[in-house]
Amino acid sequence: MRAKDCNNASHADAAPKPAPKPVPEPHPRPAPLDGDGGQEDAFDPDDPNLPTVIAVRRKENWLGLHRKQIVERGGSKLVDRPAAEAAFFEEGRALRDAWLAWPARVAIEMADELKIEPRQLTQVLTAYVKKHLSELGEPSAGHGAMHVTSVAIDLI
Repeated sequence: MRAKDCNNASHADAAPKPAPKPVPEPHPRPAPLDGDGGQEDAFDPDDPNLPTVIAVRRKENWLGLHRKQIVERGGSKLVDRPAAEAAFFEEGRALRDAWLAWPARVAIEMADELKIEPRQLTQVLTAYVKKHLSELGEPSAGHGAMHVTSVAIDLI
């Protein structure tokens, strides 16, 4: 018998079927182990032919870290290491040069006050200043090496 809408009566009384559930994408799994304990077709992160999904994720992670580094460098959280090393080197050199010039600058006045030969005083002061600078350049047992002074001393 047919209903008003010209459909079969048994078909009209049937409940609508629910929409099919989407099938979740399978998660990547490691390749099965072979008999000798190694993996067949194991994932190689250095392989230039990565799957697109992994390559895109790797690229986005790298770009994010790169942008973060640029922001931190701009916000004075990071410094350019070669520029910092050059600045420390130049400062160490200037300090070393100032110390090495000091005996010649003050020896004449000191010798006059002490009533001794200026040349001898200059030689003695220069020797002690060089000794002191080399001691400053040596690493101490508890604190590690002082890079700035050791760089300055290496220039002597």
